[in-house]
Amino acid sequence: MRLPAPPRILAAALERLPQRPPSAALALALNRALGRVLPRGAIELLQGRSVRLCVRDAGITLTVRYLDGHFVAGDSRAGADVEIEADLATFAALALRQEDPDTMFFERRLQFTGDTELGLVVKNALDAISLPAMTSALSAIASLDRKMSPVPAAAMRADRMRLAWDSEGTKRR
Repeated sequence: MRLPAPPRILAAALERLPQRPPSAALALALNRALGRVLPRGAIELLQGRSVRLCVRDAGITLTVRYLDGHFVAGDSRAGADVEIEADLATFAALALRQEDPDTMFFERRLQFTGDTELGLVVKNALDAISLPAMTSALSAIASLDRKMSPVPAAAMRADRMRLAWDSEGTKRR
């Protein structure tokens, strides 16, 4: 099953949003999913280098850098050592292992620019991530986001204020 392209208006809106939060989420997911499975050669090659994923049709650009044994969000305005570019459906098929990444590359749906050796290391590292590990990583990030979100605390304060207001006998409109 191939995903449809996102609506252009959505992509235009996503392009204007800060790219650091989704880059930080990607870094967390990679750290959680890859754990200690990166081979020593890959770690040495990744050290201090940046990788950018460009989702063409969604207007999203994610940049991560590998520093001191883990991924961190990178600066989307700075140049990246390697860029991996594809549309959303191609990245989804890659993540779900529905298609071979080499086939996607030779069909020009998955494009690498910059340091090709680093691009191959990244492709192989991503290919080494098991689907359950990535699902677990994304679930952990989602639960972390719910715990850290200021919205529930603010909503609880508003509910308390509303209860206090109602307990004084004042009607709400």
